[in-house]
Amino acid sequence: MLCLLLAWLIGRHALAGKLLRILYVSYNVDVSRNKSTAIKTLVCTQEFQEIFPMVRLSKTRTSDELWSIDWDHAGIDVRGEDAFTVACAGLKGTITSKRSNLVIVDDAIKSAA
Repeated sequence: MLCLLLAWLIGRHALAGKLLRILYVSYNVDVSRNKSTAIKTLVCTQEFQEIFPMVRLSKTRTSDELWSIDWDHAGIDVRGEDAFTVACAGLKGTITSKRSNLVIVDDAIKSAA
């Protein structure tokens, strides 16, 4: 459900012409990368494209750890910005310089207890 919400937020922000940068953090980069892939997959579906036709993936930032929508196609001015849509990292990763509008912390602690 969280991935659906995040995909919807990406579409709504694009519809309003606003930049949305999501930082997805988990205890391990593999966990956050899987969530990033799930969000990207939702954005590419035909149903999503019918609702938010101005949103399509960028051809330059395409990795599952850091990707973005096509800002020009969406009509969003990102001059002077570190523009990305989703960046993911583990808690021990390099997230210190990533300015974002929304931070998701998912499974921050992995413990059997």
